[in-house]
Amino acid sequence: INFFKKGMELVSKKMDSFLSSVSSMNQSIESQLEVEAEVMRSSQRELLSVDDTVYMPDHDQVPVNRALIQKAGYLNIRKYGSLCICRI
Repeated sequence: INFFKKGMELVSKKMDSFLSSVSSMNQSIESQLEVEAEVMRSSQRELLSVDDTVYMPDHDQVPVNRALIQKAGYLNIRKYGSLCICRI
C-alpha cells in the first residue's frame, strides 16, 4: 500500500506542477492577446480620426451597355431561330 501512496504523491506533485505551468502559460497568452487587442484598438481609433479625403474609394467600373447585350441576344435568337425553322 505504501508503494501506491508514494505513486499517488508523485503523480499529484507532477500534476500540480503541470497545472501550474499551464495556468501560467494561459495567463501569459491572455496578457499578450490583451496587449495586441489594445494595439488594434488604438490603430482603429487612429484610422477613424484621420480625414476621409485621405482614403478615396475606387471609382465604379464603367456600367455595362445593356442595349448592346440585348441587340446581340436578339440577333443570336434570329440567327439560330431561322436555322430551326428551315430544318422543319
